[in-house]
Amino acid sequence: MSDDNEEVGLWDFFLETVKGEGLDVRVLRTRLYVEHIIDKVLEQEIEGWETVLEINPRFRDKVELLNKVKDVDSGTNINIQKINELRNIVAHSLDVDQEKDAISEKISEM
Repeated sequence: MSDDNEEVGLWDFFLETVKGEGLDVRVLRTRLYVEHIIDKVLEQEIEGWETVLEINPRFRDKVELLNKVKDVDSGTNINIQKINELRNIVAHSLDVDQEKDAISEKISEM
């Protein structure tokens, strides 16, 4: 990541954006935040990353690339996977309230 102050500012911004939002919005924004951080790391580590983005890599492709260019510990990888699973539950549900048990279970595993 580029600058500690920039990342702290981004984290504060992220926390402010999810304050008072529903569970579905918080899950989706958390997943977007994680993807943003992964993109920033890959941008620094892979020359021509902007060109790679033109092919619109999937989230799991980005995670795979991240693991090839950085030594990401297994706990972080598991949490990234669980955040993506949460996103999938929310994104593919018409009624998030019906999915609260599944969402709570995933969160408790983190």
